[in-house]
Amino acid sequence: MSSLCAHLTAPLFGGLCASKAALESMADAMRRELSPFKISISSIEPAVASPAVEEEGEGGREGGKKVYAHLFAEDKAQALVSPSAARGGGGAAAAAEAVARAVIHAVSSTHPKIRYPAGKVGRLPAPFVAFVSWGMPGRVQDVLLG
Repeated sequence: MSSLCAHLTAPLFGGLCASKAALESMADAMRRELSPFKISISSIEPAVASPAVEEEGEGGREGGKKVYAHLFAEDKAQALVSPSAARGGGGAAAAAEAVARAVIHAVSSTHPKIRYPAGKVGRLPAPFVAFVSWGMPGRVQDVLLG
């Protein structure tokens, strides 16, 4: 289980996103190593962070407020990690269903996808955000996320 943040890193989540990027790299290596044996490897990439991660961020909530005060306006921080949570919730169940559908497809398909972006980032579907972020220059990502 990876995350969309493996490809699109948000402020305050560098450690989490780095670990997910490492997991993506490991999945790529395993997929290539195991393909001669007809074993497929897929990465499920949920877009919504867990509530515990949303609360803490990297270095804890208070540490983030002190070091990254310019980024940590309450509404902006919530929108970065989970826009649906900033609007009062309701998105967690839909995100869980999207992830469950991706897992079911990955394990039951004869030709599973390599990556399954699942859920939404704000109002945008995760597959669209993943596609755009993979081709988006880093400086443009900096402007949008910073």
